[in-house]
Amino acid sequence: MSWIDFIGYTACASVFATFCMSEMVPLRVVAICSNVLFAAFGAMAHIHPVLVLHVVLLPVNVVRLVKALTPANEGFGTAITPFVIALRATKRQAGKGNIRWRDVKARVGAWRRRREVS
Repeated sequence: MSWIDFIGYTACASVFATFCMSEMVPLRVVAICSNVLFAAFGAMAHIHPVLVLHVVLLPVNVVRLVKALTPANEGFGTAITPFVIALRATKRQAGKGNIRWRDVKARVGAWRRRREVS
């Protein structure tokens, strides 16, 4: 079995996993992984319909994931703002070569605490 076939089988397994899930957030995360795997498989195996389908489905799953993580009284822009702020801050650190996930989480947490106070 070639590594391209392995990616294809892994993508198939991830689709199967999404059908076994009952909670929306984990389902969307696995679906995003599935889209990435299938897009890679479609590109490497030169199967353009598979590539196009999963490139189109990827942003749909990302938007649906963000909406699932957003409380009902907040809008999409409000939910995505802390991540944009954290990414901008970590971009400045990129030149220093010390981006860490805990720094991103700390910045998002600080943003949420400030928002709750006001």
